[in-house]
Amino acid sequence: MKPAMLAAFGLFAAHVCYGQKTEYSGHLNSGGFAYRGSGAAASSVVLVPDIYPAKPYTNNPYGKNLGFSYGLVGQIQRVTPKRSLFGVQAGYEVLRSQVDITEILAFRLQTPASGHTTLANKTITMHPFFGRRLAHQVIDFDLTAGPEFGFVLSGREEIDATALGEKFNADNTRVESYLDFRARLNAAAYYKHFGITAGYSRGLTNNYGNSIGIDGEAYSQFFRLGLAYRL
Repeated sequence: MKPAMLAAFGLFAAHVCYGQKTEYSGHLNSGGFAYRGSGAAASSVVLVPDIYPAKPYTNNPYGKNLGFSYGLVGQIQRVTPKRSLFGVQAGYEVLRSQVDITEILAFRLQTPASGHTTLANKTITMHPFFGRRLAHQVIDFDLTAGPEFGFVLSGREEIDATALGEKFNADNTRVESYLDFRARLNAAAYYKHFGITAGYSRGLTNNYGNSIGIDGEAYSQFFRLGLAYRL
């Protein structure tokens, strides 16, 4: 009885897998990352504490302005005979947002300033997805969607401002590790081994709770463009 059951299971697995193929690819991504919501800011001020060894910091580092971001990820996906897709993508990304600096405030100093602060989050990203291959002749065109888990390792601000004719620079770790949960859409077009990709991630986690100095909600968003190589 046992050999018969194993044989039946083998035939079923073969039937399910018949006509399917597995594709492996590497992706080099870039794009613009920023925050939205009532707690995100287009501009902010730099506060200079008068207590040593506290360092200057941006009052609200969660910028509405897009910052150049980049990442390297790997992907594995299955393509069924009816051109359905499912798979997972995982890799490392540096997600950078910007906020303009308008003023520097210290104990006995208040002066206008220009420049910006960049908040850079080092992130491990995992993205399970499903979708459909809409075309598969000369060019394979894929449209997919799914949840995205951004495991933020740390977030560091880099202040680059000018005040009273002098450069003002500082950097601080502003964010500890946390999970940023997002929804994500992707489009990809492949010609033989090479492809171009585009995507949009919309954060569902309120990042406001991971820093001081802001009041409200700050949700991440990332516009991606990239190149892919399919094995």
